[in-house]
Formats: sequence, structure tokens, C-alpha cells
Amino acid sequence: MDHTWTRREPPVEELLSDPIAVALMRRDRVDPAWLASMLAEMRRKLGRVEVERAEVDRAA
Repeated sequence: MDHTWTRREPPVEELLSDPIAVALMRRDRVDPAWLASMLAEMRRKLGRVEVERAEVDRAA
């Protein structure tokens, strides 16, 4: 695994594939596919909020 992410924010996919994260998810019985799906949904929702905020700012 490339650990160059110490100089930048790592992508979610990279975080979820990290051996330590995988071990913790397994220990805590977290389904990685479910977590990735939930995070993608939150990203979509937050993206919509940012777009709506920008539209309000432009209208002001």
C-alpha cells in the first residue's frame, strides 16, 4: 500500500482498504460494502447541500 496519503487527505476507498481499518471493521462486525455505500450516500447529500448553499449565495 502506498502511504503517500500522509501528505494529503486519502480517498475513502483507500481508507477502507487499509489493513488496520479492515481489521477494525471485521472486529466490530462492520460490513465494508454497507459502510462504503452509506458514505457515498452522505457524499451525495452533502454535495447537494453545497450546491444549494452556492445558489443562495449567488442570489444574495
